[in-house]
This record gives sequence, structure tokens and C-alpha cells, in this order.
Amino acid sequence: MKVGIVEDRLEVISKYAYGKRILDLGCVGEGPSPSWLHFSLVQWGKEVLGVDIDKTKINRLRKLGYNVICGNAERIKINKKFDVVIAGELIEHLSNPGLFLENIKKT
Repeated sequence: MKVGIVEDRLEVISKYAYGKRILDLGCVGEGPSPSWLHFSLVQWGKEVLGVDIDKTKINRLRKLGYNVICGNAERIKINKKFDVVIAGELIEHLSNPGLFLENIKKT
């Protein structure tokens, strides 16, 4: 697939996420707000699980009704299959992106 400069990531992601089971890693981002990636994924996805390392924000999102868990994306074990894995606000924060990719491949 050839992709040029992406002006609107939501437009691109929506094509792959609509009606799918989605794992959103690093889900907290700037949320909750209408421009928050996880908010859009919840609107599009058949089922969405968010994962983030920030326990305080995860607890706040749970209280708002979001399906989210606290965990480290480089080590988390999720015994469930997903159609799409999103790491839209995560990779630049990882100490070992290769370990992250290997771990998620096993998920």
C-alpha cells in the first residue's frame, strides 16, 4: 500500500477500524475529548479494548464507562484476538519498540 502525507489520521484509521475488534495501545492520549483517538475507535469498532500504563487515567476512563486496562505494552499478555491493533500515541514513548512488536505479535 502506498501512502502519501496523511493530513487526517482519523480518515485513514477509520477505513481499517470500522466494525472490527480493536486493541488500542497507549489509549489515554489527550482524552477524553472529541479529537481523542480512542473516542473515535469506540465509535467505529465492534469491540474496543484500550491499554495504557497510566493507572490514574485508566481508572478515570473506567469510571466514564470505557473498556480499558492498565498495562505495559512491551510486556502485557492479552489472551484475546483482535482484527486491528492501534498504537497511535505510543511508539515514540517505548524504550524497546522491537520488544513491543514481538509481544503484540503474540497477542
